[in-house]
Amino acid sequence: MLTRIRTSDRLLSAAAACLASGLTANVALAQPNPVPMYQITDLGSLAGPTGSAVGLGLNDAGLAVGWSTALVSSAVAASQRPFVFGPVPGTPLPIMRDLLPGVAGFGSATDHNEFGMACGTFRRANVDGPRGFVVGGPLTVVPPVAWIEPLQGGNATAANAINDSHIAVGSSNIAFGPLPPSATHAIKWQNGQTMGLGTLGGRNSEALGVNNPGSIVGVSDLPASTPAHRPTRRAFLIPAGTNQMHGLPALTPAGSSRANDISDFNLTVGAADFGLSTTPFASNKPVRAVMWTPNTTSIVNLGTLGNAHHSSEALAVNSHADIVGWSGTAFHAIAPSTGPSIGPVTGSISTRAFIWRDGVMTDLNTRLLPNSGWILHVAADVNDEGQIVGWGTRLGNTAASPTRIRAFLLTPMPLDSDMDR
Repeated sequence: MLTRIRTSDRLLSAAAACLASGLTANVALAQPNPVPMYQITDLGSLAGPTGSAVGLGLNDAGLAVGWSTALVSSAVAASQRPFVFGPVPGTPLPIMRDLLPGVAGFGSATDHNEFGMACGTFRRANVDGPRGFVVGGPLTVVPPVAWIEPLQGGNATAANAINDSHIAVGSSNIAFGPLPPSATHAIKWQNGQTMGLGTLGGRNSEALGVNNPGSIVGVSDLPASTPAHRPTRRAFLIPAGTNQMHGLPALTPAGSSRANDISDFNLTVGAADFGLSTTPFASNKPVRAVMWTPNTTSIVNLGTLGNAHHSSEALAVNSHADIVGWSGTAFHAIAPSTGPSIGPVTGSISTRAFIWRDGVMTDLNTRLLPNSGWILHVAADVNDEGQIVGWGTRLGNTAASPTRIRAFLLTPMPLDSDMDR
């Protein structure tokens, strides 16, 4: 069994590592907790051995969600279907299954809470615009599938995260002035009602994470936005119990930032512009994985896995201050989102999944047993048991089992397993 130290100690240890790097922190030192080796599980595909899948969300019971390609012969087939991976009564092993069986269309699942409820974004057949959805859980809380309706004037929503109080957060498009195109605003969905969360004064915003106390994080345009110009974008925090959006700092005064997740202890993680662009593509300027410390909202640069890596991004954090994400050269970096955020899937896949613990960023590929048959590209979520979900390249060598992008689940091995390497 993996030994854990107290959450408060882990936070102190992370901050102590920041002190050792010359960064500001007002805490005491603590002993580091080594990164274990991991057992890797291929979550499979709804299309069988030749299909692909991407893992995006994970709860503490090990239930994983994401999207998978589907069989063309299926009555609800499309290029992309939301899935849940976990145990099913009557089956000996956990399996992947369609999260919205019988509902025609395509989409993705993004998060799963501890009470059996998952959320995501799905475009149904003959419905104008995609809709965020919440599915599962006690029937007294929501119907089997609840569709998140847009704000006034809008026709599309997205659901990015859900907490244990069944609060989902995401975005809705809206009417902005007398003429299109519409803007997109962050939303909170609870008890069947959609609430707009506004912006930091600009045109667009999106909520990306919510913790169990109810604090919400995301990204928003700053003022001076127009339909033709996307200005500086900033990470935001809406503290639990309020509806007031506060901007979080970036690494540079004029830089952009993005908050992807927040722990129950208010440690927030995401990405921020880093320096000036070194490429001819302004949308592909370097970014760095960052965290904002609880209460002080001080920003800390987490770095990259190596000097050759162009960018990094922190995607999730658990209650033990473990932070996961990707490092390398990503296609989307901090460019505006045009739909459900699924990470750098398109373009050349040169990213590597990481875990950041106690001030050290570790390539998760180095924590697999030799000849694992995998290249881990993105770590998308981490639960409080230390399990990690994401996606990578599963290497194959036969027509029946070709090389494919697949969702993975990493489970920590006992620390003494390192001796078996």
